[in-house]
Amino acid sequence: MIGWTLRGNIQATTGDAVVRSDVSSPVVVVTVAAVALVSVLLVAVNGSLVGDGSLYLLKAVQLGQPFPLPGRQVLNAVREGPLLLGLTSGITNMHLLTVLEGVGFVLLPALAWTYALVRARRSRLQFMVVSVSCALCFAPMILFSVSELTLALPLVVLASVLLTSATPWSGPDSFLVVLATGLLILSHQSIVPCAVLLTIQALLRMRARLSVQDSRVSAVVAVLATGAAVAAVWTIVYRPNSNSTAFLANVEDVWHSSMALLMVGAAFLVGWAALFGRVHYGPWIRWVLLAPAAYFTVVGIGAAIHGGPEAAYASRGFCVIVVVAAQVALFADWFRLRRPHAIGATYRWSMGAAWGACVFCVAVMIIPTVCALRWSAVMGQFRTTITHHTGTVSADAVESPLAASYLWPWTNPLLSLAVRSSADDAVVANSAPFASITVQSAGIVVPPAYRWGK
Repeated sequence: MIGWTLRGNIQATTGDAVVRSDVSSPVVVVTVAAVALVSVLLVAVNGSLVGDGSLYLLKAVQLGQPFPLPGRQVLNAVREGPLLLGLTSGITNMHLLTVLEGVGFVLLPALAWTYALVRARRSRLQFMVVSVSCALCFAPMILFSVSELTLALPLVVLASVLLTSATPWSGPDSFLVVLATGLLILSHQSIVPCAVLLTIQALLRMRARLSVQDSRVSAVVAVLATGAAVAAVWTIVYRPNSNSTAFLANVEDVWHSSMALLMVGAAFLVGWAALFGRVHYGPWIRWVLLAPAAYFTVVGIGAAIHGGPEAAYASRGFCVIVVVAAQVALFADWFRLRRPHAIGATYRWSMGAAWGACVFCVAVMIIPTVCALRWSAVMGQFRTTITHHTGTVSADAVESPLAASYLWPWTNPLLSLAVRSSADDAVVANSAPFASITVQSAGIVVPPAYRWGK
């Protein structure tokens, strides 16, 4: 007999034998551990300073409030919460403040991805979708943790996982889905398609009437998701900035993108996983899919490591596409199981497929691991230079083959101000074409008490 159970799983029962469709604990633990270890490493090496991170840090010190970027105020308030709490507590050690910035920029996104992975373990298909999405979005983009998308996208995935749950929501689940969707309002302009899909998912779940509370919460989520989409569109139209849609330009250069290679590898992996354990398919078909999956993944990892922060910066548009695809996949599976003829039928994904997704996720985490170690070396050289000089030093003094893609010319003066041990340490001056960008031109005024390692 084959039956349907309301435990978030589909189970095929034959006599006393029960075939489970959830994911075993070792798979979940290994995947979550990979995300956690990379996050801790990035915080430890002050990875939040990559790119514009020093600007966000110095602005918080100067203004005592989140970075004032139109259309992203809510999410920035959340991400900079630990940093602002440290400033309110009177902390003036810039190193410690950088760690607190990393907690918001890196650990909060990791926490969102972690809960989405744990929540998705009830279904192997859901777990594969979430783990592959985490691999493609967290690993390549987290080095550019200053982007609000690093937290917005896992919140979208978490909300989608909860919206496609087979069972009525508990109290904590109801709170989390409302919180995750609410934080998307004034988060980032690019989440418009994600918010629209969340609205559709919420309306259809409300129509499913799993419970009275479930329907009411789904209605709230639909309103919040609609608000997120409207706020994003309003910001694009009435409060545009140079970063509102510029990240989409990177998608146009698809043939030179490490993200495109990783996405192709992931597509082959999903195809392989769909056939894994299907006895009616010959093993040669699975190898035909697994070989290119491994090839594109390895090449993509190498290209992303070579690109460093520039590759992380360019990955943002691709990450939005990945999350939209994940939302569609989660919804399609939920809708399929809701159809009347699906009751009593199972389409089981093998545990081998879950392990494949886990290995893919762990492998792609090599990207931020290597980049974090390189950033640590670059930061060491950078601080050595400015602490052994006074006044102003040229940009050439901090440049090296390793630092070429890690130190961005327009943020060098700000980074040098953030990591100085004393007021006598040097400040880096930019060379053309960014020579006009200085600490003064950026409007940064930092009190003398704020010093690195004080």
